[in-house]
Amino acid sequence: MKTLPWITSPVVVVQPQVSRLTRWANAAGNAWLEQRDPDAPLMVIGLENRAIEFSSRVALKVFAQLRGESAPIVATDFDLTSKTSPVRALVPKSVRFPVGRGVGMHLVRELSTHMTEVLGTEPVSAHNVAGHQFSNADRRRLDHGRDSELLHSDELPAIIAASGCQTLRILVLYRNDHTRGRLQRLLAYHFARPDLAEHGIDVGTPVRLAERVEVIMQPAGDLLDHGEHDKRPALVDSLIGIDIPEGTRTVALCETAYDVEEWARLRKLARRRNSDITSPDATDAKPHVSRLLADRKVAAQFLATGPDKLDADSGAEAGSNAPDGPTTDDDEDVTDPLNPGLLSDGAEADPLTVLGKALRGDHAGHNAIADMLRTAGLVHPRLGRALAYGSLGTREPVAYVGLHVREQRGELRRFGKPRLSWSLVALIPNREHWRVKAYVPKAHPRGGRTGWCDYTDANLAFRANRIPEGRRTDVDFVDTIDVALTQLAEELTGTAGYVLFVSGENARNLWVRLANKNIERQPDDAGKVDGRPLLPGLRLPRPHRPRAIVRVTSGSTEIPRPVHVLRPKNADDEKTETMVKTTRALYQLDHAKDTWILSNVPRQFDGGTAHSRVGSKYTRWSATSAEQRKTWYAHTPTEIFVAHYDTDPLRYAVLAARLCHHALSWEGRTSYPAPVHLAIQMDKDHPGYRRTVDPIDEVDPEEEPDRDAARSTLAAGLTDAVDSE
Repeated sequence: MKTLPWITSPVVVVQPQVSRLTRWANAAGNAWLEQRDPDAPLMVIGLENRAIEFSSRVALKVFAQLRGESAPIVATDFDLTSKTSPVRALVPKSVRFPVGRGVGMHLVRELSTHMTEVLGTEPVSAHNVAGHQFSNADRRRLDHGRDSELLHSDELPAIIAASGCQTLRILVLYRNDHTRGRLQRLLAYHFARPDLAEHGIDVGTPVRLAERVEVIMQPAGDLLDHGEHDKRPALVDSLIGIDIPEGTRTVALCETAYDVEEWARLRKLARRRNSDITSPDATDAKPHVSRLLADRKVAAQFLATGPDKLDADSGAEAGSNAPDGPTTDDDEDVTDPLNPGLLSDGAEADPLTVLGKALRGDHAGHNAIADMLRTAGLVHPRLGRALAYGSLGTREPVAYVGLHVREQRGELRRFGKPRLSWSLVALIPNREHWRVKAYVPKAHPRGGRTGWCDYTDANLAFRANRIPEGRRTDVDFVDTIDVALTQLAEELTGTAGYVLFVSGENARNLWVRLANKNIERQPDDAGKVDGRPLLPGLRLPRPHRPRAIVRVTSGSTEIPRPVHVLRPKNADDEKTETMVKTTRALYQLDHAKDTWILSNVPRQFDGGTAHSRVGSKYTRWSATSAEQRKTWYAHTPTEIFVAHYDTDPLRYAVLAARLCHHALSWEGRTSYPAPVHLAIQMDKDHPGYRRTVDPIDEVDPEEEPDRDAARSTLAAGLTDAVDSE
């Protein structure tokens, strides 16, 4: 049961899940219990030593007495192999199972209809924002994985200068010769130097890639190999190009060995009692190399070792994310963001085009280059054009600030002191270009300053220092954010103020008016409620206050998921409606003041693979065996709540939606507006960042652009999330 802004009635969130059953109770911790009454719901009970655990037995006994039954529902012991047993144990989360995640769009729609009929309550609804569209012309477009606009010879020098440096130096550190060739070809392609693809980049020698860009390649197997860490500091100091001239920004593109399946297996073996297996996390070179390079003021980006030879043809087919035909049923035109133009016979002879075709299947390599450029603080001016597009666009030179907060358990897991990781990032307009800055609360250990610094410099200071101890509820932290926003005024010369975007999941309990239950509470004479400030930056003098404060929440466990999208069949008859299968539009929640929902279609759903859209017209009970192993997608929502504003709140909702839609280093959508996304990535890039799930269990929610639909009905939080394997 959840809440929505300004809606007094609670919202029931329903999550359809795929539950995996097992006949073996040894490792199972939970089970489904079928009651005697066939109309009664299934119950979840706990298991312990092949029996129902004590608290569940007590609860079942009390439940039976409340129903007027003389005996408990089921005996303590049971036989899972018996077909007559009312108990079915669930496969533990740590066990791999050959059934993909998700239930698909069709089941979610059917469940929404079923819940409406059973409960007699209509789903949460929303209406389309009339007149709003995203700019297709200003989308990030790729030529076989290459951002040809950002890296264009006419644009790149000015973009680098706007980022705060004169020269960008790339250190390529590799373990294997075939990785050196792979990275050399990738850099040659992205910087439009096909002549350097096979030869021309000598080891240990600076080579000019483009105006203001140079690369130095060198083997670093001893540094990058996993194992003991005591020799790594000296190996870093011996690298060529580690001494950075004034005006030069250095980023490192590093090879790392990583096998998802094998590392997951070794982690489990290492956790066993009296195990002599060392966890791969203890010998992983990546976090140590990242911290050591950051200590030398070099920002590292890692790329996992690939195969000896990339099969471009098969790789492009197997891993392609290119849309295969229209992505919706609204007669919208869809272009391929990865391959915007079909190659002519003449283009085949162009060396750069030939190289791009050979690399089109190396999605991990292209993404590593994009992340490296993001870490370097490069922003294409297309972002300003995208934000100003149409009648609802913003043409004022407004800065956009993103706040991300995350609390992490200490090194000893449950018993360690919590650590507080937070980052504050600002996208600041500089005429037609952008400069990215971030706040540095603790200076770089080898010299630097606190306060607002260029994004790369702040990233380096952040990585070089340990994540500090603390909690989100600390009073000092809230005051620190206001101090940082006060200092931001010095960076905003020539701008029209700033808009603050806050990640809703982690910050809503820090400021009173970011929590739905407190929206209508009024502050005291000191501007506080129960001793806490209303919103970040609102206590500051008027010139330092944000023009608007927008809470953005992503995911489907707490906010409505788009399910039914209805539009008039024709312009003359609005009473006759038809259902549209997918939508990527911006909707305003009915009966919810200042609250919008951005509807997302997962990018994988638009993929060109054979089973990318499974679940759109049928359920898992009618799927083929090949389809069962796939992940099935449904719409995902992004909630946009404008908690404070100076003029029209719709203007800031549109800004938030467009800053998600027009990603800086991703051709689809990001889950949060660009400044918040940059703040989150800054946190994830820290060597001490603890990932709570294996990457194989993660589903990337990045979305693709949309066209508007006329009206949408949003079911109350229906989701296709399932327990991870």
